[in-house]
Order: sequence, then C-alpha cells, then structure tokens
Amino acid sequence: MRKQRMAEERVPTLEGFFTEDGGAKVLGSKCVTCGTPYFPKVQACHNPDCTESRMEDCAFAGKGTLWSYSVANFAPPPPHQFDEPFVPYAVGVVDMECGLRLIG
Repeated sequence: MRKQRMAEERVPTLEGFFTEDGGAKVLGSKCVTCGTPYFPKVQACHNPDCTESRMEDCAFAGKGTLWSYSVANFAPPPPHQFDEPFVPYAVGVVDMECGLRLIG
C-alpha cells in the first residue's frame, strides 16, 4: 500500500476552543488565585492547593514544545468509521509555554 501525503490545509475544530485572531491561540481559563491554566474552559479551579476558585477566561499563546507525535498512515480497522478516502493525519503532545499539555 502506498503512503498518502498528509493534508496541508488547516481544518477548523469546534467553535470556542481555538482562535486565530492576532495569531493562533488556545481558548481556556486560568485561576486568578493560583494561576493554574485549564483547557478547555472550566468553572472552578481543580488545584487542591488553591484556597479560592476565581476563574478568568484566557487566550493562551499557541507556542510550545512538541513532546511526542504519531502519524496515522492507514485507516483504522472495522468497526471504526472514517470518511473515504482516508487521509493520513498526525496527533501530537505539546507542552505549551503557559503550562498546559495538549494532545491533538
């Protein structure tokens, strides 16, 4: 089976998770008290050492270090469904400068 080239176009995800206004940013929240970042947005801080839970919406800069990645070159076996024709895609783990670790 011949490998296919990955799609080069950016594919939009769900609304409210990312923005490209003023550069790529991840939309989440941050605890005003302890500074713990969260993605996606949360209503309360989950840091057990935090004494309060005051949250604010944040747009975290889309910069970080790629920690690991994998490329799916082959379609998953049944019973998994996918759009035809199958297009290879990559999944990575990124440690963001703001302290988040994202998988996507």
